[in-house]
Amino acid sequence: MGVMIESNINEGKQSVPPEGPSGLQYGVSVTDGCISLEQTLPLLDGLRQGVQKRREAVKAKRLAGQKVNSDV
Repeated sequence: MGVMIESNINEGKQSVPPEGPSGLQYGVSVTDGCISLEQTLPLLDGLRQGVQKRREAVKAKRLAGQKVNSDV
């Protein structure tokens, strides 16, 4: 399992305007739609908490001698 997050300083996506790169907004992607840094930080923290809970649960099961799905 994996996670891919498109993130940039500011959220959104933009096209290069007729005046060229000088018309681009700083920190907004020109390739993919992105979430902002403000949105990214709590998202990563939530992911970290979920991974930590899962690791603790797997450890507890293994210590109790129970099989874990990842052991199959």
